[in-house]
Amino acid sequence: MTKNQNNIFQIKRTTTYTNKNGYKTFTAYNKNNRKIKKTSYYPVGRLHSIKNFNPQTNNPTKDIHYYYEGDVSYINIYDSQTGKLTKSIDLFDFNGFIDFIISFHDPQYGRRLRSLRYEKIPPEERQLALQEHRLALEIYRSTPKIQPQKENLK
Repeated sequence: MTKNQNNIFQIKRTTTYTNKNGYKTFTAYNKNNRKIKKTSYYPVGRLHSIKNFNPQTNNPTKDIHYYYEGDVSYINIYDSQTGKLTKSIDLFDFNGFIDFIISFHDPQYGRRLRSLRYEKIPPEERQLALQEHRLALEIYRSTPKIQPQKENLK
């Protein structure tokens, strides 16, 4: 079981699925049997992605994808009521310098409205993106690796 921000134990049940390529996905459900989180791993046991859900609507709220080495690839943020993409942050790490592109999406339809590179992003939005990046790295560090399946070690 894990705690949410309100320190309430939420995870009641977890299912596991492994696809034909060896990616393993754990889906966590709350006490009302509503999906709250999906965690996927590369075949070697490293974290691949985490997707959080609004248990009332069953819609995604945030989706974080990681490169194989553990760097953040991108972060998608969704409207929790409609499930439509509202913002995406694509990250690039050039020897310690974080560069990113933020795309803003129409919350009703999910269509991209505009994309901005780092230097064009307003300072407050840039700060929020850097916070999202730091949080995603902390999530990566605090999420345990899993044991790879023996057939994936060849």
